[in-house]
Amino acid sequence: IISGGTSEIGECVIQELIPHFNIIFTYSKSKIKAEKIINTYKNLNNTIISKRLDLFSEQSINNFSKYLSSKNFYIKGFIHNAWEKVSRENFIKIKKEKLKKMIVSNCFGTFLLTQKITKLMIKNKEFDKSITFISSQAADYGGNNISPYASSKGFINSLNNSLSKELGQYKIRVNAVSPGKIITSSMKRNFKKDFKNVTKDIPLGYLGKPANVAIIIKNIIISSPYLSGANIKISGGR
Repeated sequence: IISGGTSEIGECVIQELIPHFNIIFTYSKSKIKAEKIINTYKNLNNTIISKRLDLFSEQSINNFSKYLSSKNFYIKGFIHNAWEKVSRENFIKIKKEKLKKMIVSNCFGTFLLTQKITKLMIKNKEFDKSITFISSQAADYGGNNISPYASSKGFINSLNNSLSKELGQYKIRVNAVSPGKIITSSMKRNFKKDFKNVTKDIPLGYLGKPANVAIIIKNIIISSPYLSGANIKISGGR
């Protein structure tokens, strides 16, 4: 299960995992993009399905869980891309509505969705199962005018630490990846006025790509059976 599958990182994760597993990915708004992704990969041996999911809505999360339960899917892994659009704004000027929206999506929605999928995953008696959160370096380093986003990613890091201890009894590994500066359309919008200077604090001297994140996630799921409780920085040394 891949949430946020229509994001640039989400689509790259699908590309990496579809040769190995059947995939269910979620989208929030872009049904057209979801259908395009399905058409791209539908001729492979494995099945790919998309379902709409709104992390702001508890009912939507419940409906998605009921769908999974009704199909009796054998769930091996869950990759969660908690993402709410980041619009930069000075801390002093942030209104409570904006903060609430970020917290409801990235914290409350993440918790409920992970809880429900974990319950279904426990039914899978396979030895190696995994949950992988896509976090952000913003949780550790902050950033200019992104305090609600950075704080919500800090929640995800703490959840990752807690669940890695608690879910081990069910043979569920829990890890996170924390991308740094990755070339996405959102990143280009945020830095369009000063894009040439974005790499100044990156030791490798260049920006990452969504595929760089996806390959790490694939390795966590497929090639790292004893890895749990980790938070892997994908940052070019930053």
